[in-house]
Amino acid sequence: MTHNKFFWLLIFILIFTSCSKDYDLEEGTSVGLMGSWTQRSVDNSVITYQKVNTLPGNDYGISFRSDHSFIERKNAGWCGTPPITYGDFSGSWTLRDSTINIRVAYWGGEAEYQWKLISLSADQLIILPLKEDYFPSVQ
Repeated sequence: MTHNKFFWLLIFILIFTSCSKDYDLEEGTSVGLMGSWTQRSVDNSVITYQKVNTLPGNDYGISFRSDHSFIERKNAGWCGTPPITYGDFSGSWTLRDSTINIRVAYWGGEAEYQWKLISLSADQLIILPLKEDYFPSVQ
């Protein structure tokens, strides 16, 4: 009787732990990145994003597209005091090993980000920013 309970407990654990897909970062797969991410939280420089269906209208968010285009919804102007106006800025991205390289516009020019991909699941993206460079447009 005890073996029967153990068997069903084992089956239950296997079913519920196999439902969340973790993507193999060693293969450099980009499939899991596709889509929109927002609700970021920061803990000791590590940033966690949650997967969403669409980017929020008045909050920060990012979208990775299958054609390697990138959208960053962020502050559309130089002033960071409320009320903040958000805009979509276009760019591109690549993934090599576990490093994401992004080049994207911002209100004053272009930016380049380099992020270390720490963890990726179907509903959560965790990165460590390695580098952020900003290149103001010349006017």
